[in-house]
Parts: sequence; structure tokens; C-alpha cells
Amino acid sequence: MIKKTDNNVIVSPETNRTNISKHILVSCIIISFFANFLLNCKPPILDGACDPQSEGFLISLFLKASQGDPSYSCFNTSASSGENLFTVKYANDFFTLSQNEVFNEIIPISSKPITKCEITPNLPSGLIFDSLTCAIKGTPISGQITKRYTITAYHEEKETKINLDIKVLYIPKFVYAANYTGGNISIYSINPASGALANTFTRTTGGGPNSLAFSPDNRFLAVANRNSQNISIFSVNSLNGDLTPQFTVSVGLMEAIAVAYHPSGSYLYVCTNLNVQTFSANQLTGAITNTDTVTLTGGTSSIAIDPIGKFLYVPLYNASTIAIFKINESNGSLSPTDPPTVSTGIKPISIDMSGNGKTVYVLNETDETVINYKADENTGILRPGSPSTVATEQFPRSLNADPKGRFIYVANEDSYNISVFHINQTNGSLTAAPPIGLATSPNAITVDTSGKFVYTANYSADTISVFTISQETGALTAGTPVGAGSGPTAIITMGTNP
Repeated sequence: MIKKTDNNVIVSPETNRTNISKHILVSCIIISFFANFLLNCKPPILDGACDPQSEGFLISLFLKASQGDPSYSCFNTSASSGENLFTVKYANDFFTLSQNEVFNEIIPISSKPITKCEITPNLPSGLIFDSLTCAIKGTPISGQITKRYTITAYHEEKETKINLDIKVLYIPKFVYAANYTGGNISIYSINPASGALANTFTRTTGGGPNSLAFSPDNRFLAVANRNSQNISIFSVNSLNGDLTPQFTVSVGLMEAIAVAYHPSGSYLYVCTNLNVQTFSANQLTGAITNTDTVTLTGGTSSIAIDPIGKFLYVPLYNASTIAIFKINESNGSLSPTDPPTVSTGIKPISIDMSGNGKTVYVLNETDETVINYKADENTGILRPGSPSTVATEQFPRSLNADPKGRFIYVANEDSYNISVFHINQTNGSLTAAPPIGLATSPNAITVDTSGKFVYTANYSADTISVFTISQETGALTAGTPVGAGSGPTAIITMGTNP
């Protein structure tokens, strides 16, 4: 049958069915387009062009498109291709610099051209930050402990943030040795070229000084006096290294075994034989006030805090474990992690960690071993590295890491020598090198603030041994030892800023 239309055009049923099919096809294409559009859309923005539930969805979509507003585009192309991602990356996330030494420029690699850069907080004096490229260069004239910097890079409307940790090693100036039997501290000046020591002062402290710690700005020295059950706080003369007593604070009827300042300088932590005590620290006067106490079982031996100040680690000598605590950044209080401890060798006596806090080293006295652990930066939990354990010599008493992250040194009291270990730069594991003699019954050891010299406190000999570090191999060359007080059992070095 032939049908006449209003326009006098004759349309056959076959033609009419064809037109209907075309309309259906077009409708299907439109529906398919919007289905694909919605399936690939970014997470909905309520009442916007990317919110299909909004009453004004279509109107706002076409309006934004006609105005050239890029927010109309909902397609999540970056999810499949990564073309829209903006990333910036430095060669490392931790850099160790040296005071008064040129730092070669580091330039990050970025996925898109950088249009602007910002950094917070300010870099140490002498370092330059390029606000156009995010590059860092210069000659740092101020030393500092590890500090975290946040760098924000921009590409047009996009931005990305990167954390970068920087430590500047001080030129060494002074050595402090705690004389356990004598109840005093021997103070030495350091020859920065040779590492040689010259005794300058001897200052009285409490009974049985067992541990030393400087505040982050090197203005104060805290001393744990084991026998007199208290903490001595001294102010430090940055010109000659002399100490002036400021405060003496009791820890109760317990032995004061180890001390450590928080990287912020706001808190001082004290290990006794029964607990860990938290003190608030006045950074202007050095005064400390007890604010919190956490009971421990197993007898503490030493203490370490990660460089950013998020976690605290305490080896428990008799329990053969390490207690791990999270530090409350607002008040310094401690809360145990889950799990609260990790196993060590028998009688862990000394602890230290890498400059970036990613590897923790624990010395086990009875096992005569060093175990390396990988530290989770989010939880603080420790997991043994691979390989995890290396052997020391006889009756090891103290270990200390080279601040440049290359070597570990262990004082072996009964074998009269020092164990030397190379640090694997990829995983933090240790490889033994030949031990070094000429340290007479070394009880404590420290690497100086520049990574050039090693000093041991020799308890039985009442001396301090001096060594120069080979910067290539880590081997030690003995210098001239100097006299100490009676029974030196802790040693530490310090540098100062201009």
C-alpha cells in the first residue's frame, strides 16, 4: 500500500521502516556515547558537569564545553595511559652533605615541564633552592641533624609534593668522655685535619655517668648518671667546648642508663632499669620536666630515635628484645606499636641507625653479633634484613654508624680490637672487613660528626684511642691515644655552627 504525506510525497512502508531504523540507530549511538562517557567519568562532583545525578548535568556539561572550561572533561584517561600524571623525583630521598664543602647541584626528573617550585622549611645557610627547576646546590655553612623538607612542584594547574631528607655533617671540634668511676667528664678539642685530641677541661657530674646526648642545636649536654640516679644538664660553650652545670633532675630510685633528645629538641627521653621517662625540654634554658613514664620489663641498655622523630627504640638487655614506641608529636608521650617488641640476639647492648632511619643496627653482647633491621617508615616496626646477622669479635660493648652511611664500627672489649663492617647501600646489610687492633679494652666507640675519625673509650686503660678512617675502605689508622679520667665508658663528639 502506498501512503501520501502532507507534502504530497509518496512514502512506501519500506522507506518508512528505513527511517525508523535510522532514528533507532542514532538514538543507540547517542545512548552508547553517554554510557561510555559515564563509565569513564571521574568520581562524581555533586551538582556539576561530572555528576550524572544532577538535574543540570547535561546543561552544565554543554555550557562548560562551550566556554572552554576544562573541567567538563570527565574522561579518566590518566588511569589507563598515565599521560596526565605529573611526577617529580630526585635521585635519592636522603642526602648527606658536609659543612663548608661544595654540594654538587641535584636536579630532579619530572614527567612534565616544571613551572614553579616551593620548599619548606628553609634550607641550611649556604644552600640555594631554584624556584623554577627545584634544583638544590651550594656550600652549606651550617651543620644540622637530619631534617625533612617538603618540596611542592607545579605544572600549570597540576602540583605534586616530594619529601626530601637532608643532613649536614659538622666539622668536628670537641670530644666528651664520661668517666664512670671518676664521676666526671673529660673534654678534648679536635684537630680537624688529623683528628688528634688535646685535653682541655674536666668537669664533675653525678655518680657513674653512663650515657651522653646533645640537644639538636648543641646548646646543652644531658648526662645519665647511673649510680646517683639522676640526669645532669650542662650548657655548652660553643667556642671552647667547656661545660657549665645547669640542672640536676632525679629519675627516682632507679638507675639512669641512657639518654636521647628528640630531633625537635622539645623532649628528652631517659631509660632507667625499669622504665622510659619522657621529659619536656626548655630549648632556651635547658630545663627538663617529667611528663610521662612507660614501664618496661627486661632491663634497658641503650636508646635510639629515628631521625624524623616518629619512633623510639629501646633494647631490653635481659629480655633479648627491642621495645618499639610511637612518639606523640604534640606532647612527646610514648605508645607501644603493634606488635610492641621484636626479637634480637642474646643481651642486646647497643643500638644505632642509618641517617635516613631506614635501617636499625643492634649489637648483641652474648651472641657477639650485629643484626640489621629494616624499619617501616609508617609503623616503626622492625623486620630483619637479608642477610641479617654478622659476627663481631669477643665481648662487643658498643657500636656506631659512620654518619655518611658507609661503615659500622664495633668496640670489642675482650679482644682489644674494633670490628669494621661495610654497609650495603641498597639493603643496609653488613659485610665484615678485617678488624683493627690497638684499642685497649675498648668499652665505647663513636664516629666523629664528619665521618673522618673514630674514638674509643678504653675502660680498663683509662685512655681514649684515636683513629683516622680511610674514606675508600673504612679501614682505621691509629693515632696517638690520650689519657682520660677513671673508667671511661661513654664517648661522643660535637661540631658547632658559625
